[in-house]
Amino acid sequence: MKRLLFITIISVVMMAGTLVLPAFAQEQQKIPVLIDGLPVVFDVLPIIQNGRTLVPFRAIAEALNVKVDWDGTTQTISATDGKTSIRLQIGNKTAHRNDSPILLDVPPQILGVRTLIPLRSSEAFDCQVNWDNSINGVRITSPPKEMTVIGFYALGDSKTSSWTNIFGKPYPETDRGNTDVVGELALGRYSLDKEGNLLTKSRTGWQRPDGELADRIIIMAYDYGSKPEPVSLVTQAMEIARASVPPEKLVLGISASSETPESILIKVGIAKRYGLDGIAIWRLGLVTGEMWDTLRSTVIPRR
Repeated sequence: MKRLLFITIISVVMMAGTLVLPAFAQEQQKIPVLIDGLPVVFDVLPIIQNGRTLVPFRAIAEALNVKVDWDGTTQTISATDGKTSIRLQIGNKTAHRNDSPILLDVPPQILGVRTLIPLRSSEAFDCQVNWDNSINGVRITSPPKEMTVIGFYALGDSKTSSWTNIFGKPYPETDRGNTDVVGELALGRYSLDKEGNLLTKSRTGWQRPDGELADRIIIMAYDYGSKPEPVSLVTQAMEIARASVPPEKLVLGISASSETPESILIKVGIAKRYGLDGIAIWRLGLVTGEMWDTLRSTVIPRR
């Protein structure tokens, strides 16, 4: 009799579970979230509550290079990108941005071991958040970031398009052109032999420098064979480089001829997400007007 009663209780619990779980699962959604065109990986699925999308905060913060602190006593999340700070509390619809109150449609909450916040909270860091019906998901565009922007290369020649592309005037005339987007110009290059040694003499005429240390390394993450350049391979190149070199010493090379205005945003997004020093554009003369506009929207050249 006791065994029969025990089995009956288990059956009731299991039935209750089958009634509750589907109702909860309907709130959970496989909603793709892209930041600067790059997917954000969640270990807990976003949920829809009262028509609002809530996502694990730490995954979003890490993708935006935002530092997050958790106070378990007050159940408060504090986050900062070095310029802007926000504070949210579990169950509280009032958040604070730089100590100014912000009213949320849905309060932050805890699901399992993860803190979920309204996705639009990322707008507090000057991000643009938009729903994209084509992917049935959300696209987040991070604010313009100050970084090194290097432009290659052959200037001072009336027979090439590089001069006009950067200065907006035929050689030797100058104007503002697109100089607001580029912080540095690289006017030449050195040569290596097949073992990777710098040559003391080469057909380019550039000689081996006196020093043996490099302030920065430009990763030429292109010419993989397809256009635009595969995001997975570019990302892989950055991960390999970061394993040996501090990210602040790395610059992501971007081949303009291989990219589109949309894909160049993603490549800059890789440099942002990996905390690189900046980007190097190969090459001037191949950057379209739409690409220049895209770069203006996502980078502030360090000068």
